[in-house]
Amino acid sequence: MAGLIEHPFFEGLDTDSEGVARVLRRRALVKDEVLFRQGEVADAVFFVVSGRIGVDVRLPGGRVSRLARLGPGSVVGEFGFMEPRHRRTGTVVAVEPTALLVMLRRDLDALCRHHHPASLTILQRLMRQACASIEDLNDERIALARAPRSTVPRVGSRVEPRVGSRAGPRVGSGGGPEPRFGADFELMRYFYRLPFFEGFSDEESGTLVAHARPWTCDEAVTLFRAGGSEGAIWIVVRASVELGVDTPHGPHRMAVVGPGQAFVDPGALSGRPQRLLAVAREGATLLELPSKSVERLFDPRQRLSYPFCWAMARGLMERLTIDTRALAHEWRAATRGTKRPFEQDPSRSGLFRIVAD
Repeated sequence: MAGLIEHPFFEGLDTDSEGVARVLRRRALVKDEVLFRQGEVADAVFFVVSGRIGVDVRLPGGRVSRLARLGPGSVVGEFGFMEPRHRRTGTVVAVEPTALLVMLRRDLDALCRHHHPASLTILQRLMRQACASIEDLNDERIALARAPRSTVPRVGSRVEPRVGSRAGPRVGSGGGPEPRFGADFELMRYFYRLPFFEGFSDEESGTLVAHARPWTCDEAVTLFRAGGSEGAIWIVVRASVELGVDTPHGPHRMAVVGPGQAFVDPGALSGRPQRLLAVAREGATLLELPSKSVERLFDPRQRLSYPFCWAMARGLMERLTIDTRALAHEWRAATRGTKRPFEQDPSRSGLFRIVAD
């Protein structure tokens, strides 16, 4: 499939691989043809080879706003792609004749269940792309929070915006509250019913837990700050963890991660500087997968790598969807009372900017 080498997402992959060919299909759109509509089931992701597409969203009140204009090399439809029940959040239409590559979720799932190395590479690239987009979204949300406009809501305005104000130093630094190693045996049995383990066999779930270190937090604890995550991946078992970014004005909350969800500093997977702040709330129980375990779980020779990377990609796509909706809401609040629409910045995936008058 020669078109593969024309899209940067597949750079370095064996384009003659039977596995890659099985999960990709070609699609051609004429001008003004709809690729998918808002509200439809999200069962595929699309890679733009040539041409241009527009991403439209119907806002409350019925107004339609163009959020993005994307060209060759873009990826569209990845939000919620890993979640069978997810619905499209926008409508995509061809601005001009467009050629795409299409990857259906069921095809990638089948390839993954057969432990084909190409599926693992695709999942890991989806994870890195999601992490890079999440970091870009964080930049935009912080910029909005700093903007001197009374109409711009603070991120997390319904809850205390500062993260970790009562938490101590990072784990293992001494001189402050720290989690206790280990967890209640009855709680350990509950791990296997967490959403993260959906699709794992009992044996795979047990092996993953054996790779992890359980922690219990008797009080609020800062798990790590910028540059201190060391590439570890954490899974929340009980209570929650606040994720934020250190700013000159203090820590700023980006998200709250609850039971059954995994989190990681996006920089650890995207190759960017790590700058996330993670604070476990009182009573939290966590599983930590140290960086060495994570490296093994990215190895295509390990059967456990396939359900693990699927679960991580699914979680990151869900986080990306939530964060994008939050940013769109904050932009709408920022532009309320003006006639300036907002649209996705075509130079940065997943981001919005106010369109000049």
